[in-house]
Amino acid sequence: MFKPALIAFILFILSTPSVNAAPQVTITSFPASVTAGQGFDIIFGMSDLELNTTYYVKALGGNNFTEVDTWNSVWLQQNAAWTSMPSFTTGSESNQSTTVKGRFDPLSLSGTKDLKVRITKSSNDPNYDSNVVSLQVIASTPTPTPTPTPTPTPTTTSTPTPTKTPTPIPTKTPTPKPSPKEEIVLENQTSNSDQILGLREQLKTPEPEEEGETTKKKFPIFPVILIILGAGFMGFAGYTLFKKMKSEGYNNQSEENN
Repeated sequence: MFKPALIAFILFILSTPSVNAAPQVTITSFPASVTAGQGFDIIFGMSDLELNTTYYVKALGGNNFTEVDTWNSVWLQQNAAWTSMPSFTTGSESNQSTTVKGRFDPLSLSGTKDLKVRITKSSNDPNYDSNVVSLQVIASTPTPTPTPTPTPTPTTTSTPTPTKTPTPIPTKTPTPKPSPKEEIVLENQTSNSDQILGLREQLKTPEPEEEGETTKKKFPIFPVILIILGAGFMGFAGYTLFKKMKSEGYNNQSEENN
């Protein structure tokens, strides 16, 4: 009597979809090793998703699952707001597969690290985590910043200014002045010499005339006159000089006696 009703109830329960089933998240592909600071892809599948619903996703890993960042135009840390994380929307299918890009923090140390994916509909809804996988993390080697080598400043060597050597000024040798007595004697000697030379010119033997010309003998009156005048002048000059020298000698002797 109760068998048909029990069978009908069991069939109703089995044919009704499970409304409260939690979504299932499974990582299906990931790299075996990564370098800290470099991005990598995580492929994961999901089932029992709500239809026509938007979900947000983030990658977690490392120490306390805080070392992995998620890419969404920029690198976002694990504690960033859900609305800033990458998202996807379901359609008429409750099963879906997608990819999220993550990276270990550039300061992460080398070693084996855990990794998982988390999804949610909003910050007020429950979180759904994937299975945990392990991978090898290699610490990044920082590129040393080259220290610029300072360019040595050339030292300017000053050129010494040559010292001018003074030009020696030649010392003038004073010309000795003749004494008054010597001047008088020289003047008289010069005058007498000029007169004698003139007289000699007059007494020169005349050159013979050319043949055919008649030689006229004339008495040299003018030269004789010049000789007489010259002899008289020389006698007068000698007498004057003698008298002057005698007078000066007498005066000098008187001064010495005094």
